[in-house]
Amino acid sequence: MLKVQVREQSIIDSMINGVLALDQEERVTAVNRAAAALLDIEPQEAVGHTLAELGARPVLLHGESLFLRRCLETGERFTNVEGTWDVQGTMYLFQGNVSPVMDDDGTVKGLVVVFEDVSEKRLLQEKLKHSDRLGLLGEFCAEVLHEVRNPLSSILGALELLECASPKACGRRDLLTVMERNVGEMNRFLDNLLSFATERRNVYFESVDVVKLLREMLMLLQARARAARVRIGTDFQDEELWVQGGSVELKQVFLNISLNAIEAMPDGGRLAISGFRDSDAVCLEFADTGIGISPENLSRIGQQFFTTKEAGTGIGLFVVRRILDEHQGTFSLASTENGTRVSVRLPRSAAS
Repeated sequence: MLKVQVREQSIIDSMINGVLALDQEERVTAVNRAAAALLDIEPQEAVGHTLAELGARPVLLHGESLFLRRCLETGERFTNVEGTWDVQGTMYLFQGNVSPVMDDDGTVKGLVVVFEDVSEKRLLQEKLKHSDRLGLLGEFCAEVLHEVRNPLSSILGALELLECASPKACGRRDLLTVMERNVGEMNRFLDNLLSFATERRNVYFESVDVVKLLREMLMLLQARARAARVRIGTDFQDEELWVQGGSVELKQVFLNISLNAIEAMPDGGRLAISGFRDSDAVCLEFADTGIGISPENLSRIGQQFFTTKEAGTGIGLFVVRRILDEHQGTFSLASTENGTRVSVRLPRSAAS
């Protein structure tokens, strides 16, 4: 009998997939070498324990019972089932087949699980899905670029004619200048949108005063904020806070964050924008009094295509993170039911 058990153990140890045998109480009775290595467990220590005690988190079936219990109760076989396993604080995804072990009269006396680690495979699949989405997004952006750039060029031409031909316009040359500059920046934004979709970006880095940049952005936001009954206040440590970066890209970051804050206050509220310097960075904070972000969604904010808005695309804050990565900056969120605080850190420039 002992020789038979040794031979059986030798057979399952030769398999490249992990193998676990469980009794009717879902306790481990045998583990092969591949399973011990995949799950980072000692075979002898695992025997007598349930998978949950060892770190497994099997998926639920039909919302009630686990597939292991169903197999033991009904003798049903399961293929391509998935479960996660906590290996020293890291969650791994496993996929495998569950088969009942029966005695001569057909009574289920245990089960065998044959599985493999599919964590990297699943990650690659997700990346391929994102690549496919970005490919489609690139085609869409190319069409948008063509359709939007033509009217922008017409607007820019009309502004230049208005500036030259209208005496009244000469008195508001400052507004015309702002409008012309923003049309130019919209053209650059369209280029960056296409670059984002095709993962190509060329950022022109220079010394940028973010206080000036934010004040210009707030001029554009005034009407939107007023319509949403949102009051915007600023508090800057200095009149000038200089960073090294691309002015158009950073304005895009600030605009995205501010618009998100305004949209988070459907009944109105206050957006407080502050800025200060520390030893090696310029720190900016955007604090709103909106509805906040739930804990389960907070960690996913900024992920590509993730959004909590009905009409959202899940691109805005993903672009924010990507731009800040290019600027060697950081982005963090803190949120409660009383509002959200977004913190941005950017390396100081020599001018600061």
